[in-house]
Amino acid sequence: MALKLYCNAFWPGFLEGTDPVSIRFFLELLVHVFQGPIELTGNIKEGDILLESIFGSTALFQRPWKYSILFSGESRIFPHTADYTCVLWGIPTAGNVVCCPLFLPYIYSTKKQALLGTIPPRLPPKPRILVVISNPRGDVRNQFLDILERFFPIDYAGRYRNNVPVIQAGYDTDEFRHFVSQYRCVLAMENSQASHYLTEKITHGFLAGTVPIYWGAPSVSEYFNEDRFIQVKSMGEDDLNEALNKIMMVMRDDDAYLSMVQVPLFAGPNVSMPSLYQGLVENMRKLLRAT
Repeated sequence: MALKLYCNAFWPGFLEGTDPVSIRFFLELLVHVFQGPIELTGNIKEGDILLESIFGSTALFQRPWKYSILFSGESRIFPHTADYTCVLWGIPTAGNVVCCPLFLPYIYSTKKQALLGTIPPRLPPKPRILVVISNPRGDVRNQFLDILERFFPIDYAGRYRNNVPVIQAGYDTDEFRHFVSQYRCVLAMENSQASHYLTEKITHGFLAGTVPIYWGAPSVSEYFNEDRFIQVKSMGEDDLNEALNKIMMVMRDDDAYLSMVQVPLFAGPNVSMPSLYQGLVENMRKLLRAT
């Protein structure tokens, strides 16, 4: 008999499947976790499983649930996390929390896992840096951009600091991927920093076959090969100089650029999208069986 899933407090397009991170990923995930059919219901009274996010009032205390799962792809979360059976979030697995960095549901929701690391190496036509930002917040990112502008030509194709036509395509589309592929480097810095707060931003460069410039989750090198992207480890002078020198190298040296985009994408032979997904399934299954 199918377990009935009730969803609450998600963003527009989640249930409809029109947002890049959608119900498709979670339905497949829960089928694998529970090893049986999952049926969506819009009736809260019928739900066996509550799956909710942080964009609205909680339904956790409205009725008893067989299982309650909270997902946050943000750096923030509800204060009552201990009351859920399982919390999927970007921090290390411990207690009732199972580590689930946002790039994982993004890649699987958009069905792009097969594209990662498969783009043939090429020299992009624009030896410039691409920045697509609409959110003006992010003090570290803005500070870094102020420094970057002193040394490199930058195309701002988002609403923030815009200086070229704004890219209208959604960031999960082939049109966006093609647009990014025209540049040697693309900025992929998070709005804020937390241990495993690793969003889809870094994957935009990987999917386009170009070089991401990343700041954010210190754990990024547990997932992706640190020789495949440029990491701004901190805003300290030494780390900044190291990142700027690497950017200079790939912007000006064709061979250096081509070498970087050809290195293996993932952090090691045992790391891949299927292995990360399977680890998520097993950690959730272990936690839910213990409750």
